[in-house]
This record gives sequence, C-alpha cells and structure tokens, in this order.
Amino acid sequence: MSPLVPDNSMNNTKSTLFILRSTPYQGHRALEGIEAVLAASVFEQPLGVLFIGDGVWQLKKQQQAEQIERRNLAALLSSFPLYDIESVYVDESSLEGKHLHSNDLLLPVSTLSAAGMAELVANHDTVLTF
Repeated sequence: MSPLVPDNSMNNTKSTLFILRSTPYQGHRALEGIEAVLAASVFEQPLGVLFIGDGVWQLKKQQQAEQIERRNLAALLSSFPLYDIESVYVDESSLEGKHLHSNDLLLPVSTLSAAGMAELVANHDTVLTF
C-alpha cells in the first residue's frame, strides 16, 4: 500500500486530510487547524496533515511565540507523535520557496511534489483546509 493511501482496512471509517496553509501567528487559522487535527486524532480515524504555502512556517523550529504573546504552535505540533499523528506531509516547492530544509522542521515529514499532493488529496474521503 502506498504511504499516500490511508489504511482503512481495520474499520469502515472515512479518512480525513487536513491542509494547513496559514502563517503561524497571523490570525487564528493555524491554531484552529492544529487543534482540529488533534481533536480528530482521538477518534482513531485515518488522517493526514499536509503543510503547503505559508503553512510550512508552522513547522519551523525555534519559534518565538512568547515575544508576540501568542500560544506557541511548536508545542502543539510537537505533541503529534503522542496522538499517533504520523502521516505528516509538506509541499517540497513550498519548502524550497521559503528556503527551508527538513532539518529546519519540528517534525519528521514526507515531502511531496505536486503530483504526490494530488494523489494524497484524491485518496482521502474528506479534505479540510485551514
């Protein structure tokens, strides 16, 4: 089975893909997206998380949220393994465009090309964008 295809064989649940495309500290969309991912994970349904565009900044190490008096998203993202959220993807062109590399990121991710992202989206029943 491809890593881009969620494993629905154990049960008859639908898979959800969360696309996080918002900058980490402008507005509340990034926080709402991460909280939605964490909430969905407790239902033990197959889910994936894709960071694209400005959303890749959410994954950057050494965020300074305290200086702008915002909740630190890095702490929430670092809890993904505790919630068994392992299917984390990032758009490789977004990383390149922001001059980021995988060692700059908080979590281990799989990088995807445009074709890989299209396959990922097609293989999930529900897609939510934040």
